Amino acid sequence: MRILLAVDQSLGSESAVLEVAARYWEPGSTVRLLHVIDEFVPPAAELWYDAGGSLEHAKAVIVSREERLMEEIAFVLREVDLDVETVIRGGNPTKCILTEAEEWKADLIVVGSNERHAITRALFGSVSRSVCEQAQCCVEVVH
Repeated sequence: MRILLAVDQSLGSESAVLEVAARYWEPGSTVRLLHVIDEFVPPAAELWYDAGGSLEHAKAVIVSREERLMEEIAFVLREVDLDVETVIRGGNPTKCILTEAEEWKADLIVVGSNERHAITRALFGSVSRSVCEQAQCCVEVVH
């Protein structure tokens, strides 16, 4: 089975990781961890003080932090004998998750849900909801 596990630094994502780690998967199953770095413009103070004024350095710091997160999650999943691959992409999270699932031929997408209020969902949307509505394979949303 090919399980695409989309992760970020949220509590919902942590719950999704724990759910995947706790479940029995058929031998030979592979989990592909996907983290999407959304396009951003850092606040000026962060850019100048934390990154020495360099946008490239700011991006490198973020990628390094996300790579550490991915390795920590991969370690947890490997401890329960899952084969794990890690992938970091940049762009719109929903589009990246759907594209990765389609190109990798995922059997299942697992995403965490961040419990947002209805107003926030209406204004900013929900990645998990968009993935559920558009995915070509099964999707599990972990709360």
